Amino acid sequence: HRKIGKPRRFALHFLVWFTGCSRTVSDVGAVRLVEMAEAVDTLLDRMVPALLDLAKRQLFSVAEIRNIVKARTEFEYKLRRRTAREDDFLRYIAFEEKLEKLRRIRKRTRSPDSAGVADHAGVRQILFVYERLLKRFSHRERLWLNYMEAADKYHAGPKVRHV
Repeated sequence: HRKIGKPRRFALHFLVWFTGCSRTVSDVGAVRLVEMAEAVDTLLDRMVPALLDLAKRQLFSVAEIRNIVKARTEFEYKLRRRTAREDDFLRYIAFEEKLEKLRRIRKRTRSPDSAGVADHAGVRQILFVYERLLKRFSHRERLWLNYMEAADKYHAGPKVRHV
């Protein structure tokens, strides 16, 4: 997996310094895109242990995990853009809730006794997206209520106590 990182950003800064030019709008846009890609990569890297656990316990196939990663990547880029909309967050939450429901069903039927990292990762991901949603749209009471209902539904009451 190829990671966009400091070398590319350094190259851009060096080019600006070497040519003596001030940054143009396209340079600033390029830096923003690289920073966005790095942030998305960091978030996706945090999901790797749970995805490996899902594959190891055969709850999802390799092809299904690829589709999960692709969908999460698309959602993360949508949330990182300057004008992220409320419905982008809600679609991501709906996707994660369906994924968690499917994981629970498959766990019950395929490996009911085994426990792993992925058992709590889905709920954490759902609540994490809710928290990011609430940072952007904190004035919407309905979203706060949805967040508290989700925390109650997934038995994450202590998570909501700080609200």
